[in-house]
Amino acid sequence: MHPTTRQNLLRVLERQALSVARLTAYADRADRDGDRDAAHVLRAIAEMDLGHATEILEHLGWVRSLRENVLASVVGDSTRHGLDLANLEAEARQAGDREAAALMRRLIADETEAALGLLALAGRGPIGTTRACPIGPGMAETVHQLGAFAPHRPGALPARRQAA
Repeated sequence: MHPTTRQNLLRVLERQALSVARLTAYADRADRDGDRDAAHVLRAIAEMDLGHATEILEHLGWVRSLRENVLASVVGDSTRHGLDLANLEAEARQAGDREAAALMRRLIADETEAALGLLALAGRGPIGTTRACPIGPGMAETVHQLGAFAPHRPGALPARRQAA
């Protein structure tokens, strides 16, 4: 694929993902305000945009086997996103934005839960051990030790370990 085409698809993907998040939030608000019809329309459009995003991901070759997808999500999304959130939380705290810092801490906790759930799904870790494996530099090392590295490169993921 030509590099310009790839960049264009990534830009469209980013817009589609933001649209899904925004429209879902609007639909949730419409539900809280009692406007079920508006919520239904907003969710239908969000679902359509999600379908478009999925098509782009598939076209880019990002959708692979379940195991590759799960481990790529932990390495590529949860770990990197968790590190970004930790930095943003520290900046918000230093700036005196306590509510934003608290939001970032909640997001970090959710990302940790997500990463551990993904690892469990891939047969690489237990569910319910969030506090023992926080996202951050230690999470990246843990994921690397588990053999989840270099996602989206053929043959980069080791075979699933068998229980002893």
